[in-house]
Amino acid sequence: MPPKKPPPPPPDAKSYPRDVTNKELGAAYDYLDKGDGERALKALDRALKKYPHWQLAQALRAIALWRSEGLNARDEVLKIARDVRDDGVVDEDVLRVVTMAFDELGATDDMVELTESVLRSNPTRLESFNTLYVLHGKAWAFAKQQSAVMRRYKVTGDSKDLMRAVAAMLAQRDEAEAAPRHRASESTSTGMGPDGLLKLAHGMMSKIHAKGELKDRDSFVMYASALAGLGRCEEAYEFTLSELAVSCVPMSIDRERMRAMYALKAGKHVEARKHHENVLELAPDDWASELAKMCEEIGKMKVTTSGFEGDDRASYFPTIRKKGQPIDEASASAFVDGIVANAEAKGGARAIGRGAYILRAELLCRLVDAERTEAREMALADEVANYHDRFSSWNSCAQDMRRYAQALAHCSSGARDKLISTLIDRSSVEVPALAEDDEDSKKRALDVLRKKTSALLICADLNAFCPRWHGGKTSSLPTADMHVAKGFMKEYFDHRKIVSNVDAREQTPVDAYPYLASLCLVNEAALKKGSDDEAAVKALLAAAAVLEIGLQKSPHHSTLSFSLAAIYTILGAAEKALEVLGKVDMKHVQMATLLHHALPACAAGGHTKSLQVFERLDYLRWEIDEHIAEMAVQAGMNAKFTKILEFAEFHRTLARAHSIQSGEALVSWNLITNRMHRCVRRAEEFDAQYDAIVQALEGYAMNTGSLVDVSPDRAGWNEDDAKFDAATYVDDFKTNPPWMAPCAEDPAFTGEIWWTNSIETSHGSDEDAYSWYYRGARATRRRRSLLLNALCARHRHKDDPTVAAGEIERCKSLLNQLKSAAGAASSERDGSQAALARDVEFALVDLAIHVDDASRAALRRACDTFCERSLEMLRAGDITRALARGSFAVAYHARSYALATRLANVLSGVDPYAADDTTERLDAFERATAAFIDGESLESKFTALGNDTVAWYGSDDEELNDAVARVAASCAASFRVALVGTARDG
Repeated sequence: MPPKKPPPPPPDAKSYPRDVTNKELGAAYDYLDKGDGERALKALDRALKKYPHWQLAQALRAIALWRSEGLNARDEVLKIARDVRDDGVVDEDVLRVVTMAFDELGATDDMVELTESVLRSNPTRLESFNTLYVLHGKAWAFAKQQSAVMRRYKVTGDSKDLMRAVAAMLAQRDEAEAAPRHRASESTSTGMGPDGLLKLAHGMMSKIHAKGELKDRDSFVMYASALAGLGRCEEAYEFTLSELAVSCVPMSIDRERMRAMYALKAGKHVEARKHHENVLELAPDDWASELAKMCEEIGKMKVTTSGFEGDDRASYFPTIRKKGQPIDEASASAFVDGIVANAEAKGGARAIGRGAYILRAELLCRLVDAERTEAREMALADEVANYHDRFSSWNSCAQDMRRYAQALAHCSSGARDKLISTLIDRSSVEVPALAEDDEDSKKRALDVLRKKTSALLICADLNAFCPRWHGGKTSSLPTADMHVAKGFMKEYFDHRKIVSNVDAREQTPVDAYPYLASLCLVNEAALKKGSDDEAAVKALLAAAAVLEIGLQKSPHHSTLSFSLAAIYTILGAAEKALEVLGKVDMKHVQMATLLHHALPACAAGGHTKSLQVFERLDYLRWEIDEHIAEMAVQAGMNAKFTKILEFAEFHRTLARAHSIQSGEALVSWNLITNRMHRCVRRAEEFDAQYDAIVQALEGYAMNTGSLVDVSPDRAGWNEDDAKFDAATYVDDFKTNPPWMAPCAEDPAFTGEIWWTNSIETSHGSDEDAYSWYYRGARATRRRRSLLLNALCARHRHKDDPTVAAGEIERCKSLLNQLKSAAGAASSERDGSQAALARDVEFALVDLAIHVDDASRAALRRACDTFCERSLEMLRAGDITRALARGSFAVAYHARSYALATRLANVLSGVDPYAADDTTERLDAFERATAAFIDGESLESKFTALGNDTVAWYGSDDEELNDAVARVAASCAASFRVALVGTARDG
């Protein structure tokens, strides 16, 4: 008899055998693998007609629907996946597919609920605990992550799970410790304060230690750190001396560094010095141990678990030389001599590094800091010269001596001039001629070229060619700066053939010449600005031209790029500045540290496409959250517990970055004012544009509301105290050109402030370095955020007056605090237009709060006063006047304020279609813009200016003259983009 056929599967089952799955769903799987969601959907619909309760088919249908129809079907997809979850997932295949659906939708909360539902039915499923650990970790929800991993520990008893919980506790503690004063009293989400979390974490690690399960480096380091955090520093030091340290920290040098740090925390200075000596036996070039041993400062240094304590913010500024503790010159000199002798005995710099040789300059520099005498300054100058003599052919020579040259730039004796004279003489040596097909002759030429350019770059750090924004003496060269610049460019044209075959991505010695020439020309502009703006503009155009030439050969040279972008910025050519910066290719974290280069141009009328690179800050935040969280979670899964804390601190720093917060406010501001520009130019579009405007306001308030969502009596904005500042400052001002100080005001006024002030800027007291910058940056960020949130609150008042009234009242209190702080503050750098703009922003917030005739009249007066100079400049049509004093950028910004004033009036009840003083002001801008463009061709004016610049510079080099013409044309194109706004209206 033939075998019986198996009975058909029941149509109402939720799950079916593998053979049924392969037969009924195989085609759907194939289509999904090929990316054909529509065909997969049809195949799944056929299967569900036969088996309507089949969970796997339903879950796959959610995936297929999402991949075929996207956001249009999001709600339906979410409902399908939730229905399967709530029905009770029947097997692993269904769980995997539903999880995938929630993941693709970004529905993290639903994934958590799905995982918890699985654990309710199977409380020991370890994979689900892992999933919760990952999901909560990616959301930076450390309290929930701690809870999940503790539940897993109860199942496994694995000490690594307990250490993961400890890491989550310490991450919560660090978060609470890092909170600004106005939030510091709030407990963590576990209900425990920082001290309670630390004690609990230590208690849990003590149990692991008592059981003999403290076996790896990360656990060892965290236990020692917890002891020190509880004030038990001597116990922590003794712990690092234990036998356990040898097995947990197998590298001797790591153990000695750790022991030195904890000995210092415990006040055991003799022991700390001994451990540093041990480090130097193992690594003669270890810089931290060299400094600690040399300076006899061990008894006075403060340390943290990550090293010597300092102001992290100041690390992003050029070196601040603080007066150090007294140094025993004789013993320190003997120590340095011994370090150098040891280095020589072990093969010299090429074998073990240059640290020992740089240490000589460091010692002499610290002696100068301790007591400025002519003998000490001369000794430091001689040591810099000696180092250059020995290492001038090394690419890093000038960089190695930068901090010491900058220290000498502040000296009052003849040490600086003597060193400049020595280095200028060395830079005059002739480069040997190249022999054809002779690599040795090319190497000799390159060595000489490095010697020449490194000498000149050290001179630049001595302020020989241009003042430096963070202090120092100005140039005392015997010839005019323009002529020195021409000499540098002649050297560039003569010697660039030596590096003609070098990869364009590599920096070469000849790149120094365009940079040095630009310094000389900017110095020329700085000397002329105010008395002869026309000559200053020509000098800046020439400086841009020499940098453009340098970037043609080395397009990836960031120093040249940042210098060129800064010149275009202070000339008001925003579009060109953004184009230059776009080629720097800032990515991820770099954007947070370098965004300050782009913000001035973003505020001054760049093209939409150029702006996009720097305005996608929502995506940058997503990258920061997603990528760093993934690394932190992976570190936890791999039992790298200290890495979890490092990544959490890294994320916290970037998430609160002042640069990103300022950029977000500027992005919203640009979006709103550009939409208002369309409303004014095409009134029939008002309704559509207005919807986009209020969406932008709502979006900004939703994403950044925490900046102003503070109780006014705890905000401390009137005190303007850094303790109330939630932001972190990661802007890398070391990348600024030496002549461009940071702008603490609205970035739109960067050009005006450069033209109005001398290049040199005091960094303030050593105890509170660059406080003028933080004070101004903090006030500017708060003011702009308050303005946008106040406008949003006024819009909300129409729909929900009760809730909005509370928001408006909070804005009112914060505004009064900001005004109080502004009245008491003094600025290191003047900016009359920036001060007027601040008054306009205060008046805009006032109108959004009060909505009365008095505030409307005050806003009209403030806006008229601010816009007057810009309107007059545009009407005059004088190109030089527009390029000088940051005038063009200010004019663009003035029009933005006029548009914002129009918006504030509309939000406060003015008929959007009725003419009033705001429409009259905007009409005045339109007429002035037309006059500026149409009187004489904008391009022809810039062509004439380029020709005048060529004549002024007096070069017979066609390449340089062509570069000047291109720079002038780029400025014309940038002005036209900003004035006409075709990209925004097309």
